[in-house]
Amino acid sequence: MKLSKFVTTLAFTLFQIISFPLDNQKEVLAQSSERRVNPSNPCPHGGRVAGVNCKIYAFENPVIVVPEVKYWVSVDYAGVYYKPVEKICPYGGGRVGANCKLVSLDGLLTKGIEYWVDTNINYPGVYYRQSK
Repeated sequence: MKLSKFVTTLAFTLFQIISFPLDNQKEVLAQSSERRVNPSNPCPHGGRVAGVNCKIYAFENPVIVVPEVKYWVSVDYAGVYYKPVEKICPYGGGRVGANCKLVSLDGLLTKGIEYWVDTNINYPGVYYRQSK
């Protein structure tokens, strides 16, 4: 009986760590960015540890990424962008100047950090390298 409760608690905790609703994502990421002053934190610019990287944004329905599309992260304009197709944004988001802005990352990016979009369907998101 005790082992069953332990397994249930462990599974629930892991589920919370791995998956959280998109609505709560910014709140969780904002909380994690408060830990920036901790020198032992491998993700000092926010987000959470994801292998050897830090993940600051997870793409989930309804916002998804398409592996064939070239996305980029703009720190200056705080978002994930891609080129329009025939002047429209067929993969989501909306036109901002000459490009399509898929999502806004206001308050989540730090100047001088190199971010990228991973379109792997198993863990799509915005990442940066952990601090050493």
